[in-house]
Amino acid sequence: DADQKLFYKENPDLRNISVVSFGISEQVLAIYDSKIATNQYLKSIGLPVPQMFSLNEIERSRQYFVKPKDGVGSVGAKVMSGGDILAHYNSNLIIQEICSEPEITLECFNYDGRVYSIARRRLASKSGVCIKTKVFSNKELTAIAQKFADFFQLPYIFNFQFMINGTGEMVITDVNLRTAGGMSLSYEAGW
Repeated sequence: DADQKLFYKENPDLRNISVVSFGISEQVLAIYDSKIATNQYLKSIGLPVPQMFSLNEIERSRQYFVKPKDGVGSVGAKVMSGGDILAHYNSNLIIQEICSEPEITLECFNYDGRVYSIARRRLASKSGVCIKTKVFSNKELTAIAQKFADFFQLPYIFNFQFMINGTGEMVITDVNLRTAGGMSLSYEAGW
């Protein structure tokens, strides 16, 4: 993810040495640079995301899912009680509703205005990367990815992660404008 901040399409250093980047545009980088900005943008265009909470909305006895604003690979992501959040609050945290399995990664290939995808249900993971999966097709999730791609010039390969929120809706829990760590599993399945 950090490389995308260096290799964005309009980077003048790359252009000065005649390198054409397949990375994200500067416009997309401004939203992708922050998980909060990404979540707010997805919500603004009508895509499903988990409910987020500000510190003043926290209930001491309720459980929440927290993750670092700049986290990767599930590092630092955990469930915390409202009381613990209030006692140990760190401004680098995103506070969200708890979502439940299945956790699905949607691998997307974006070409000529059309998104092609394959879904992977995470069955086992190691260090935040899927190591055992069930691979399938899902038109509804692909339609969500297509709607996102209709708003931006996205890279050729990106992925979404989905889980089920408290009202039973499949929501986007993460966006990665790059290949997923478990993409080799999709590749082995023929995608």
